[in-house]
Amino acid sequence: MHRSGGTLFSQLLDGHSGIQAHPHELFIGKPQKWNWPKLAKLLNSPEPLFESLQEDKIAAIGRQGVFIKPGSNLEAGKQDVSFTYSLTEHRQRFVELYSKAPVKTQRFAIQIYFHTFFASWPEHHSSGHERYMSCFLPHLILHSDSLQRLFADFPDVMLVSLLRRPDSWIASLVNHISLSLADTETVQKHLERWRFSVKAILSLHRNPATYSFTTTYEALVSDPRVELQRFCALAGLPFEPIMLTPTVGGCPVLPNSSYSRAEHGVNQASLRPQQPMPTSVQQILQEVYLPVYVQAVTQLGMDPLDLDLAS
Repeated sequence: MHRSGGTLFSQLLDGHSGIQAHPHELFIGKPQKWNWPKLAKLLNSPEPLFESLQEDKIAAIGRQGVFIKPGSNLEAGKQDVSFTYSLTEHRQRFVELYSKAPVKTQRFAIQIYFHTFFASWPEHHSSGHERYMSCFLPHLILHSDSLQRLFADFPDVMLVSLLRRPDSWIASLVNHISLSLADTETVQKHLERWRFSVKAILSLHRNPATYSFTTTYEALVSDPRVELQRFCALAGLPFEPIMLTPTVGGCPVLPNSSYSRAEHGVNQASLRPQQPMPTSVQQILQEVYLPVYVQAVTQLGMDPLDLDLAS
């Protein structure tokens, strides 16, 4: 779910020597990013195949030459992190390599896309020891058809889900999309979508057939070392200290935040709402959504008392 720490988690993975980390949200799905690709009719046509996967958002950032993903954080919009990915070079590499492929499947096409993507991003430096490719794709688990297509292509995929407290989540969201907290009806519609995402996260967590890592935004931000060590243990990777600093291409980046943040690193100020809640919103949070959160956190095997829910 967006505004739940997905960008943060992906940037914490960026510097690990065993992971090739996609620098942004993943946009290979069309028409919406969470629509996992359907490529069967294009598998024998390399150029149309590439066009169906190409990420125009990433290409636009590459043309600017500077990585930008600030959210509502004006400070992050000022940072100077070089990003010179070339869509033209990516296309050329993809078409050349894919045309030589003896077996053409959707899984292989996507693997070739990512392999040539990283080769077309000069700021990316391979360690030569990568075991995983990571990316952030919000909302995917809310769409069962897309999720099933992902599993069909990559049955070995590890899904990472983060659950965020509904009060800090809605406060972040309304600031991000310029919605007034006084609009209780619309706020509750968004909170219902949050609740739907909680059900999807718990369903994945309980499913023994899925390879998944689940935590909370609060746990990740409060003690990133502990949560990242848990993740590494599940993934069979050694923990590396660079994971404690959000980076893109190995360069520290400022938070993709709904608030102004000028400091690098994991910022704990976002653990609580940064603006007062109207009484009507406080009431539905206390009566409906915070209990859902407490129950979900308990089912994840975490202690909600450690998360200071009473404050």
